[in-house]
Amino acid sequence: MKKKILAVIPLAALLVLGSCKDDGGDDVATYNTLTVTLSYPEGITQSDITAANVTATNVQTGAQEKLSESSAGTYTAKLAGGEYSVNASATTSDARQLNASKQVSVYSDVTISLDLSVALLKGSFVFKEIYYNMVKVNNRPYMQDQFFEIYNNSDEVQYLDNCILGRLQGTQGVKGVTDWVTSENGTEIMDSYALEAYVVAFVGSGTEFPVNPRESVLIAATASNHNAETGGVSPVDLSNADYEVYLGDYITSDTDNPAVPNMNIVAKLGSATPNFFGLPYTGNAMIFAKLPAGTTMDDFINDRSNYQTIPWQTANTQEYLMIPQDYVLDGVNIVNSNESKRIVRLRPEVDNGMVYMTTDYAGKSIRRKVSEITPEGKVIFQDTNNSSEDFLSDQTPTPGILPTTAD
Repeated sequence: MKKKILAVIPLAALLVLGSCKDDGGDDVATYNTLTVTLSYPEGITQSDITAANVTATNVQTGAQEKLSESSAGTYTAKLAGGEYSVNASATTSDARQLNASKQVSVYSDVTISLDLSVALLKGSFVFKEIYYNMVKVNNRPYMQDQFFEIYNNSDEVQYLDNCILGRLQGTQGVKGVTDWVTSENGTEIMDSYALEAYVVAFVGSGTEFPVNPRESVLIAATASNHNAETGGVSPVDLSNADYEVYLGDYITSDTDNPAVPNMNIVAKLGSATPNFFGLPYTGNAMIFAKLPAGTTMDDFINDRSNYQTIPWQTANTQEYLMIPQDYVLDGVNIVNSNESKRIVRLRPEVDNGMVYMTTDYAGKSIRRKVSEITPEGKVIFQDTNNSSEDFLSDQTPTPGILPTTAD
């Protein structure tokens, strides 16, 4: 929008302003054409695609534009000059989900190709709800009441044995690309994910931790009634959680609920030790992964080949536990509420979107959308590997409680 200038402007300034106008005399934003061509994995052709969607999100402003299909598999849009995150998704006739994303500079007409990949198989464990938004108690962040609820979104019993819960390395800083990329100064995210801080797991022989179909498991940072302990400031009571993360070996002030089983802390990574388990209020990507059959937790954790330093940073010798993408059951790009500080850390095969809060320290959660309630009253959660579409933000936390209606 052109702003009206009420002050008297010197002639020299008017001449300068005049040089920035087009022949019509109005201020005009520079728009450029972005053309995106979709490339499909081996064995999939354009004729197999039943639906597709391509969007471009300005990483500075958060403005999103949907591209129009100009010809089969090619999409275009006129965009204001800037840096964009381009995301594409497609569905095949046999219900496979394809995803791709790429960072691109659009300061002139640009043509790019997006190589779509088949998304992770669905139907196993998914994140039902994550509460990390926090509140402030006595004007200080209250971090002990975080929780992570894992849901069996399938029709069969699933086992938590040798499943790992962890957050990805890094902070929500000032650039839009994670450090864990395949080439120096590149933008393609590696297909193995670095975990930091406390990494927790269910250590078992294979069938020790069953979860029935359409049921969830609630993991609390601290399994207590935080609502009562904070005089009603915290929105959650986690005293009946299924598991808790007790940090007594690292943080002497941590509180253990003897009635709630403790998660196994299998690794502590990074130079700084946080005094809580979970996420900072700014968010970060989280994954839930499962080791392949035949691999024990001890073997995996003690194998030094599973650790790596940040690529392209030779001065940094800190090692992080790497989780191959093939092990990931579910992942969520939780990003900063500040548009200029959002960093995507997961490849599009895991999460082709992002989710965030609109207000910090609001005591709200992110919750996966319900796609269907079965005639038997069972909940089926939406899972398209795109958190922008699959999750609701700014939700009142409902630990251990399942919705009764579809979203």
